[in-house]
Amino acid sequence: MSYKLGTYALAAGDRAEAKREFEFASPGSGELAETALNTYVRLDIEDAPWEYIDSEAYLDNGQIVVEVDNCSGYPISDIVVHVRAEINGESVTRRLSLDRLDSGYCDVLDRGLHT
Repeated sequence: MSYKLGTYALAAGDRAEAKREFEFASPGSGELAETALNTYVRLDIEDAPWEYIDSEAYLDNGQIVVEVDNCSGYPISDIVVHVRAEINGESVTRRLSLDRLDSGYCDVLDRGLHT
């Protein structure tokens, strides 16, 4: 019943209620519970990506690089990382992006930030 209530809430635009219902329906076993979990996680990744994606910035031969890890258990698309650094006394901001990162994988973003 919670899965159906979640779909109704989502159709009505109430994401918070939909997530509560999908989360409530997900601990069971079977196809419906799995679908509820998948729907919950898909919604939650959009709402709280920091819970599923780890990132770490570091220097590599004078270049700032960002390692991005997908810990979600699901492939994630359209990942954007905003990097702000002070280089030679100036504030520099870059928007780095990945089209897709599969579950359990990491990628290194290194596009044009040199110290």
